[in-house]
Amino acid sequence: MSTDGGFAGGNSDAQQCLQSFWPRVMDEIRNLTVKDFRVQELPLARIKKIMKLDEDVKMISAEAPVLFAKAAQIFITELTLRAWIHTEDNKRRTLQVKGCLSS
Repeated sequence: MSTDGGFAGGNSDAQQCLQSFWPRVMDEIRNLTVKDFRVQELPLARIKKIMKLDEDVKMISAEAPVLFAKAAQIFITELTLRAWIHTEDNKRRTLQVKGCLSS
């Protein structure tokens, strides 16, 4: 699968969004301010708990969960977009597990 989506369907809005996804993410990251890091969409306490599941992790810096939260947010956004393209290519309107798995 190519970075431009590589899907069989035509140029839908979702595919155009996917093509511009990483440039937009990189611009967003370059323009982040300290204020942007204060508000997270994912719970930092939960991310810390997941990090501590690894026995080798003894201490976690304050910045690490914030960076992991941002990375997870980007991953979830791209995965959802790719799953939606798969859904559109199969002429459906509902995201299904198989759409996420094939993404």
